[in-house]
Amino acid sequence: MPQFTQSYDEVKIPFQKMTFSPDVPPSALGPNEYNVGLNIETDVRGIRSVSGDQMILDGIPGTPTYITGGYRNGGEFWFIAATEDGKWWASNGVDPYADITPGFVPFTGYTQATNITDSWNGTVPVFCDGINPPFFFPDEPNDPITGAPPLLVLYSNLIQPVGIDNIAYYSPTEQILTFGTAYDEVPYVAGQQIYISDVNNYYNGLYTVTGCTTTDVVYKAQPGAAYPGGGVGSVAPAYTWNYDPNWKSLTAGFIRLYSSPNVGNVLVAGNLTYRPLQVITGDTTINDDTILTTAATDSLVGATIDGPGIPLGSTIISVVVGVSVTIDNDATATATGVNLRLGLTPVNNPVTIAWSQAFGLNSMPRTWEPTILNVANQVEVPLRGEALDAFPCNGQLFICSYWDTVVMSPMNYATTSAPIFGIRLFNQGRGLLTANCWGNTDKLVYGFDARDIWVFDGQNFTGLGNQRVKNFFYKELDAVYFDRAYMEVNSHKNQVEIYYTTTGAVTSESLSGVAITGTAGQFSCTNNSLVVDQEILVSGTLSGTGSITGYTNPKTYYIIATNGTTTFTLSETVGGSAITTTAGTTTGLTFAQIDRGVPNKMLAYRYDIDCWNPPRDVSAATFACESPYWAYNNDTANWEFDPASRTVVYAQGRPSRPAVQKDIGYSFAYGEDIYSLFRRDNITLLKDYSGKLLVHRILPEIYNLDADTDVIIDPATQPELIGGVDFTIEGANSVGQAPLQQTFHSIATNTDNPWAQIDQNAHRVNSLKIAHLSNENIWMCTATTWQYTQTEDDR
Repeated sequence: MPQFTQSYDEVKIPFQKMTFSPDVPPSALGPNEYNVGLNIETDVRGIRSVSGDQMILDGIPGTPTYITGGYRNGGEFWFIAATEDGKWWASNGVDPYADITPGFVPFTGYTQATNITDSWNGTVPVFCDGINPPFFFPDEPNDPITGAPPLLVLYSNLIQPVGIDNIAYYSPTEQILTFGTAYDEVPYVAGQQIYISDVNNYYNGLYTVTGCTTTDVVYKAQPGAAYPGGGVGSVAPAYTWNYDPNWKSLTAGFIRLYSSPNVGNVLVAGNLTYRPLQVITGDTTINDDTILTTAATDSLVGATIDGPGIPLGSTIISVVVGVSVTIDNDATATATGVNLRLGLTPVNNPVTIAWSQAFGLNSMPRTWEPTILNVANQVEVPLRGEALDAFPCNGQLFICSYWDTVVMSPMNYATTSAPIFGIRLFNQGRGLLTANCWGNTDKLVYGFDARDIWVFDGQNFTGLGNQRVKNFFYKELDAVYFDRAYMEVNSHKNQVEIYYTTTGAVTSESLSGVAITGTAGQFSCTNNSLVVDQEILVSGTLSGTGSITGYTNPKTYYIIATNGTTTFTLSETVGGSAITTTAGTTTGLTFAQIDRGVPNKMLAYRYDIDCWNPPRDVSAATFACESPYWAYNNDTANWEFDPASRTVVYAQGRPSRPAVQKDIGYSFAYGEDIYSLFRRDNITLLKDYSGKLLVHRILPEIYNLDADTDVIIDPATQPELIGGVDFTIEGANSVGQAPLQQTFHSIATNTDNPWAQIDQNAHRVNSLKIAHLSNENIWMCTATTWQYTQTEDDR
């Protein structure tokens, strides 16, 4: 019987625990390292293209800048999002996003750069935005009549209780309380909670505010007896944050939950800023922005001001010393000798932290005021630079600046008059790049600072990126938008994910059906989400019937007016005058909404197998959280989540867009093809570098995967998921030489001839490139087998 004689040398290169190492020179790569990649990830036995993204639930009203999610009582999973217009929204996946902003009054000052920190205490999350006092989402039933969820509860800057003049019927579900002494400003907003005491058992307790003026507050209640009269009792904010009567307001840079072993749950806030309080007397005139006051001094410019007849959020913009102050709004009433409360220039205490009184599960602390009966306190900590964020580990809390870390450790707790936490410098050299740049896994904490990406075991920080991805990452990271980078744990994939903005990155989304409707920059389009100041990039050659004076290809414009969906007006500058146009069609032009600074890439570290994955594309991922997988049920016409699953969901920094769940499907969020790329340069198959070899063929071991289950498909029952993968072999004669030849082959996973035939000259080193572009299938490769012949040895 004739025997087959092997005529080629053969070597098999397995792709086991392959790690992305772009910092390593290609000639020095280890057997399980590669130097170029995009939209691929490693597995224990191979490399694969990533699965896609899917938009879920309804669109989030406005332009999101933050999202979180968690389980609430009743087993529902809720998403909570904040938007650039200062509103907060919540949804359980069944009902549309509901406005939960305190008092339905939007916060001011929100942008894509607003760093919001949070902590979940069981089913109740608390938030800190660096602009307002902390606030939380109480786990209370939805309104039985409207079905609306509860509003966020805002901690109060007021500390003094006031007497009660009267409490009376207001509606079948509400009472109205008249203050014994009127306030200078409205003390509460809808959703805040008040505490009534010293009346009787029918009235004493905690209540939710539904409306308020300077003289009365309306709250939800159905008391069983009449108010006894006589001005008995007092009312105060149920949740107080600022306890210094000389401060008009107090804010923090971050807030975190610390479940300490000695006293239980406390909230810890850091990087405190307060506005000193000054009360002056003045005369106001309706529809006039000038307030007469002999207390006017130059130091009052920039101070916030409130009082009777002063619109909320007003600021002093100029003064006539000893005569008057001018504010940025007109007064709404005429009054003489009214008390006006001024918030003077903010004073920042970057290394001051505060912690609250202790509190129980699924609740929040009532006060942050230190007393002999609680554990609250406020101290400075030995950090270089502002306290940015904090993370718990092994029963301690670690607080970080850019460069340093201090530790809060529990002490033996016997009395509130003695210290309960010890605070000391823990590490000089390790910190955080900004807030939210850390993640807690099963037993370790991961994070990144200005120096490296690190892992922390409770005792030691260890660098993970050095000589692997560190230089690549910081080169890719846009320094202008460093404060928008963040880390999220993807426990389903056993990896931590760094979301960041690459240098010069611009993401865009085209408007459709655009037409010019007027002579002063007016346009119309089909239903889109439009906002004032949105950047619009116009490109192409206009061949339609309309015209745009001064247009050159391409050119950037800005929206100065819009109805939010179908009409907009453009200017060449932000807030500038309208451009000149002629009504007509815009054939040949593309109008694209531009996003700058919103994270567009994600870099991941597999902590179970110590491997880095290369960057992955994301669609304007402004912030992310862990969540179960969601699927749309056509029978119930509802989105439903699978409790036996996990993924990462991110909010898009784009107007009115739904959240996106990662790692599902075969395309990105808007149906875009996934382009996956793996490249390994300078593959040396001969032991002698001087030798040359002729590659005859490579035989890749490739499969297609089910993107929803990550399981290899059955080609007999899932033929629609079969696809091909493109292989390119390049040859060169030295590690620093550009490739002299390239050979390209496309191989289907179910082919009868699973190899790439190589037709090129002999070379010393070779490069392997695996690429794929599709929205129909994804691939996995476990190894490549090379058949070659040595042709010469140049010695």
